Amino acid sequence: MREETPFAMKVAIRLFLGSIIILIFAVVVRLNGYKDIVPPEPDYADSTQWYISRGSIGADVFYILPTCVFNVLDPEAKTVCRYMDTYNPDQCKAVAYSQQVAAEMFGDCDLYIPYYRQITMECFGENEQDKYFPLALEDLKRAFDYWQENYNAGRPFILAGFSQGGWGVVELTKLLSPQQKSRLIASYVIGYKVTAKDLKNENIVPAKDSIDLGVTICYNSASTPDAAWPSLSKGNRLCINPVNWTTAPVPARLPGGVTVVADTLNKILLVSGYEGNQIKIPALDKIIPPGNYHLSEPALYKDHIRHNVQVRCARF
Repeated sequence: MREETPFAMKVAIRLFLGSIIILIFAVVVRLNGYKDIVPPEPDYADSTQWYISRGSIGADVFYILPTCVFNVLDPEAKTVCRYMDTYNPDQCKAVAYSQQVAAEMFGDCDLYIPYYRQITMECFGENEQDKYFPLALEDLKRAFDYWQENYNAGRPFILAGFSQGGWGVVELTKLLSPQQKSRLIASYVIGYKVTAKDLKNENIVPAKDSIDLGVTICYNSASTPDAAWPSLSKGNRLCINPVNWTTAPVPARLPGGVTVVADTLNKILLVSGYEGNQIKIPALDKIIPPGNYHLSEPALYKDHIRHNVQVRCARF
């Protein structure tokens, strides 16, 4: 079990950004003739396959990490691995920053984050996420089942995830049994989509305000509708503003003159006054549209999410 430990945020950010620079080198390699290989399956009875931190609220959070890893190539063997190796120390370091951000949002609860064979950034850049994500989802299903049986002990819980992790949250929410759904405080789908097809599942209930329970919270952020990232938001049907907790087009203010408003037509959050302040990684410019604030979403709304977790847990 990897317990939460204090470390300098600047160091963590350097680790995160450093790992992303790998993409610059990975994308220039032509993968024609390369054979896909798959890393070992995580054993969730092994405590090293979890990040766990303890909180003071009597509820749990099962959090799913975003995309933090990149293709691993072996030019000599002509192989490519498009999944995280959860037993590789360097790849585990690559998710450390995302774990810390999750703790800032959800750390008032007992926080459980499984390591899983998440798909790589290139899968999204090459539009092959649908081909490779099913294996990642199988890991998440096994991790969730193990967690329910060995850690959760029947307590109220939250499902939460960012980016690829939000995708996992949507799929796990749809699979909840009636007994599990009765203990669900909320599902937080941060930086991903909930489609019309997803909404046909009775477990997906759109959030309407800051206090409803058993609901799904979903949002994506951009400067304009044209800046939406199709891989994460195309076909999205849910959008709630995590600053003022309304689905209506009512502007909400953040410090520094930033305004956030729900676009009810395109189901996206439109953010103004944030230009030049967003997290921007040159290596991802060809993947993420200009004016899209996906990478900044945890930082933008983390205080509002943390407070909302407290509110919903207290109401449960």
